Amino acid sequence: MIDETPDALRAVGLCYALPSSELPIDLAFERSYGSIRYRILEGVDNGRWRRYTSSKRWKAVYSYAMDGAPPAWDWGPALTGTLEPWEGGEKWASIAR
Repeated sequence: MIDETPDALRAVGLCYALPSSELPIDLAFERSYGSIRYRILEGVDNGRWRRYTSSKRWKAVYSYAMDGAPPAWDWGPALTGTLEPWEGGEKWASIAR
């Protein structure tokens, strides 16, 4: 987790993608007017990312998250949307954009 407020959360790290690769991921969630907006970025498993050793991958992700360094990888398309409560507020519906 790199940033947290009462209404927002942002986390950056490595996730494991099958069959055997770790990829950078950047998650952001924000509460707004009874709904939750989200943005998810996942790195692309390509030659640019694969040229790094596991140790250098961790260092690159840390530098991106903590120091604001430009990403040393390519991002896939952003997944964004809003989670809104259904009537009664018991369940959440996803409205992807």
